[in-house]
Amino acid sequence: VEAVQLQRTRQLKADLEGREKLPRVLAVLAVLDEVKMDLVLFLDAVLWGDSACSSDPKVRYQRTGLMRSKELPEILERCYEPPQKPDQRDARVVGGRKTLEDFAAHCMANVINRELKSVTRLMYTAHHDLSETTLTS
Repeated sequence: VEAVQLQRTRQLKADLEGREKLPRVLAVLAVLDEVKMDLVLFLDAVLWGDSACSSDPKVRYQRTGLMRSKELPEILERCYEPPQKPDQRDARVVGGRKTLEDFAAHCMANVINRELKSVTRLMYTAHHDLSETTLTS
């Protein structure tokens, strides 16, 4: 069963099909300006950067929708390598490549450490198992 947040996103996306998104995006950005926030501060608060926001049901609902969405990997991919405009020949738009690579390396190090810890018991041998007698018999 698909989460209700994902169903809502799919419906909103279908409703936006063929319609201009820019006016809506500009309206949201105008509201952020009015409340003295920008996109960075907003995302930081929504994505566990503020305890009140983290526990608020409406914020949790939206955050869960983002975290479970099929769009999130696509969004991150565009952050890593923004699409190039047809009139841009040589210059590549600067994305978050370095930041995302550093983050991915950090995540992979955590995964590897966790995996190594989980197999430590299997790889451990008692000191007496490494004696000359045990190894040569």
